[in-house]
Amino acid sequence: MPVVHIPALLRPLTGGAARQELAARTVRELILELDALYPGVRARLLEGDRLRSGLSIFVDGLVRRGAQARLLRGGNEIYSGKIGTLRRMKDDAREVTVGLECGIVLENQNDVQVGDIIECFVIQPKPR
Repeated sequence: MPVVHIPALLRPLTGGAARQELAARTVRELILELDALYPGVRARLLEGDRLRSGLSIFVDGLVRRGAQARLLRGGNEIYSGKIGTLRRMKDDAREVTVGLECGIVLENQNDVQVGDIIECFVIQPKPR
């Protein structure tokens, strides 16, 4: 089961809980399950049926500055390159883990719109 790391801004709604194990398979299911456990979470995360503007959801792992990234819009890849800048609380960061908010700037790409998805990954050589 996935473990959801709840950001500090939502913890007053969760009674201070920082983590919650859920059976959700999608982000939508995750939000609905969280709202069933902690009423009011859905209203803080969604505008209608879409994520609120400026809201980011980490699905798993961490984001590293310099990692590869894909920008997806409507299911289509519109950019593939590197993360140029990664910030946490107005400071430059090397990496940001699940449950923390951050700002991401992609190298040579400034056309990011509400609803876009940024997939971050690291390409590792296969051991011989």
